[in-house]
Amino acid sequence: MDNIIKNNRITSLDALRAFALWGILITHTTQLFNFNNSYNDISFFSSDSITLFKYLLFLFSGRFKIIFSILFGVSFYLLLKNPQYSNIKFLWRLTLLMGFGLLNKLFYTTEILFWYGLCGVILLLFRGMTIKRLLVWFVSLYMSFILFKMLGYKILDFPQTDYAIRYQAQLSFGGIVSYTLYDSICDYLSMIFPYGLIETLSYFVFGYILGKSNVIYNLNKYVKFKNILIMSIVYILMIILYRNQYNVILKSITEFMGAIVYSLFFLYIYNVNPSIFRVFENYGKCGLTNYTLQNIIGVVIVYFIVFPYKLDGIYILIIMSLLYMCQVLLSNLWMNKLTYGPLEYLWRRLTDLVK
Repeated sequence: MDNIIKNNRITSLDALRAFALWGILITHTTQLFNFNNSYNDISFFSSDSITLFKYLLFLFSGRFKIIFSILFGVSFYLLLKNPQYSNIKFLWRLTLLMGFGLLNKLFYTTEILFWYGLCGVILLLFRGMTIKRLLVWFVSLYMSFILFKMLGYKILDFPQTDYAIRYQAQLSFGGIVSYTLYDSICDYLSMIFPYGLIETLSYFVFGYILGKSNVIYNLNKYVKFKNILIMSIVYILMIILYRNQYNVILKSITEFMGAIVYSLFFLYIYNVNPSIFRVFENYGKCGLTNYTLQNIIGVVIVYFIVFPYKLDGIYILIIMSLLYMCQVLLSNLWMNKLTYGPLEYLWRRLTDLVK
């Protein structure tokens, strides 16, 4: 059960990234890629499918986004730990990430890459901090996020249009693509600013801590059945409390705890027999490409297939699962011949333009 490192990559984290992207795809599917916000007439869904979607959303929403955010924090650490990696180069890399986010926003308003690029800039302030100070900042940021969200406090309001009008099955697909990037950005920022900024930054800092403390290189010390069992019990108890007495604090902490439990459980299974999950490592290495394709193809499928043919929820999940497996297959075929995914290669080459 040694932690596997190949070509300076921790393969278990690549597989975990693939797991996170699967969870994000399922979450987006239950939300019908934003179409559920405006097109509420899903009478063609069976009651079983509606119930299934509600449970999936309850168990998946927020958790996999947190895993993905923490992994971004780890990735940022792996870059910034190198003293030769300049701040200017890091800022340029984040600018490119925001560019990929804009590509996503041509189809999908609530994509997160543009947001990650913005939040990542602030992470430079933490580059030289000790682990102890980073821990203080993580706790402070996370508690501030919960407090702000509970109070509904807003530091800044962004111009907001009704982005739901973008995702109406009766409108043309051209109307979705021609929706202005400015409106798409403002719509998303208005949904999550300001506490979304603090929340995402706290996860980045947490991932940064995992890297700086070398936890990521010694995962097997922490991925133990006993630890998973204890945390799972706490997580289940929190779910019960949250179900019986809804409040913002319980919701947020439950989602964070769920992200940790899901990650530990996946890593435990991975460590028992990594050969079974090896095919998912390449999916994780192509995470930027696969995430972008998920968004674009998901919107296309819902618009051109789900609503016109009134597909029931279970069939939508089957289609999206097939999409994921196709991406796994293509990722492995691609990575068997090349070192980086298509967008990953472009990102790397453009980043190297700046020293």
